Amino acid sequence: VIMAVVIICAVSLIVSGLSIAIGSKAKSFKEAQSALQPIQFLGMIPLFLPMFEVENTIIISMIPLVGQGMLLNELFSVGVNYINVICSFVSSIVFIILVISIISKQYKSEETLFSGKIDFTKRSKKNRN
Repeated sequence: VIMAVVIICAVSLIVSGLSIAIGSKAKSFKEAQSALQPIQFLGMIPLFLPMFEVENTIIISMIPLVGQGMLLNELFSVGVNYINVICSFVSSIVFIILVISIISKQYKSEETLFSGKIDFTKRSKKNRN
């Protein structure tokens, strides 16, 4: 149970980091929804891999989202190979650090923070009086 919680936390950090990194580039809510749609489809890939009898190897364990999905499937069905767990955990940490560094670079520029947003320095005609 603890291993499943750790895997789910790693997946949620990866998905939320990707969502912030991609969604912050959008200029509107609709554009952000369209840009984030592929992440939902990528999250479904690990659910379909066991149907094609794909085995969880060290290389598959290192792929973000796919490795964690395969590990969850193994955890609830046959048992877990701990080498795959370690590889998946290390690759998740590396990917999370990469995504956080990308997000921090994005938010250091004012272009990301204020692009397409309301300019609060301009006052409307009603507020001038």
